[in-house]
Amino acid sequence: MVANPFTEGITLELKFSLYFSIILFILYIGTLYVLLTITLPITGQTELKLALGIMVIMHAVRTYHEHVFLQHHPLHGAQFIGANTLVLRDSNITEIAPYSYVSRYFIVLIAELANRQHSLIIFPDSLPDSTFRFLQIRLRHVYQTEDDTN
Repeated sequence: MVANPFTEGITLELKFSLYFSIILFILYIGTLYVLLTITLPITGQTELKLALGIMVIMHAVRTYHEHVFLQHHPLHGAQFIGANTLVLRDSNITEIAPYSYVSRYFIVLIAELANRQHSLIIFPDSLPDSTFRFLQIRLRHVYQTEDDTN
């Protein structure tokens, strides 16, 4: 019997994503490289570059901590109930925003919690294949209107 991706509960128990980690690593190394090679026509450019470099490194650490290692991420471990509703680990209920992004290569879930938007970036290697596919199907079709089907 084939599972129905619209009625089956999907738990977002993500694991470490090597794809996401590599992409972020390349982005942050590229940012630091550009920062080091750029010439600024101001005095004190070394101090400015150092301050900006520290900010980039701090942002990289925070991003890896929350999005790659999933430490204290509010959407990690959430359970889908219904088409677009999530029950979080702390039993709060939220809905997935209609502008969440779904592609063949990754999914960006966006939900509002305590008047703040949270995003969860999901790559195929962070979930079992069938779960990732079910999640893609569910999110692609939950907001589809009659105009989209014609």
